[in-house]
Amino acid sequence: MDLFGEEEEETTEYAYATFKTTRVVNAHSVENPAPGVLLFIVSHHFGKVSDGAYEMFGLDRATMRIRLEYSFNDWLCIGIGRSTFEKTLDGFAKIKLLW
Repeated sequence: MDLFGEEEEETTEYAYATFKTTRVVNAHSVENPAPGVLLFIVSHHFGKVSDGAYEMFGLDRATMRIRLEYSFNDWLCIGIGRSTFEKTLDGFAKIKLLW
């Protein structure tokens, strides 16, 4: 009830933009790209800084990963990616089951 004794309608408010992106570090987040959006993402992973100057403080051990992510609608996203580490190719499908 509000201040005047009238019934209020219950509304459900959904959270959005929890992480602002589809990834958190190297793992998936709860977010998908907007429907109809294709993301092209390039990421780099470096070695240990403690490897010293001979390994350029980890830069010589860098690997690269490229991936494409596409969202068909609000609840379905698919992606494919490739890494220079062992020439790994992978794919995924992300489905939102709960709101």
